[in-house]
Amino acid sequence: MHNNTPQNTQEAVELGLYLAVTADTEEKSADALQLAKELALGLNYAEVQTAKRNVAARIEQEGLR
Repeated sequence: MHNNTPQNTQEAVELGLYLAVTADTEEKSADALQLAKELALGLNYAEVQTAKRNVAARIEQEGLR
């Protein structure tokens, strides 16, 4: 995952999940999570799990956890 514009659906899901965790309001967090959930419908189970692991690793790396 990177800080640029997502290049595919998995990167878009990762960005949505990341924004949901780091949002500064509950409303923004809920909006980002809803978008990530909708985008995730276009992925298979393994891709969703990879996206979740990537976001968890990024959050851990940034010391947000």
